[in-house]
Amino acid sequence: NLIMQGKYVDAVNYCDVMIDKGKDVLKWQIEKGDIYLDKIGDFGKATEIYSNVIEKHNLVAKP
Repeated sequence: NLIMQGKYVDAVNYCDVMIDKGKDVLKWQIEKGDIYLDKIGDFGKATEIYSNVIEKHNLVAKP
């Protein structure tokens, strides 16, 4: 597991490969955001990814 090995950049790249392949895209986009937030500590990039996920997948809560 790349994350367990501390290979966070490689883990992000793996997420990108899976996203590009169209495999469980939402799952891998969220995983990528989680890596930036929890492991890399890049809150700005994580926020950007999560915002794109919300917009792209229409995940805004409706009243």
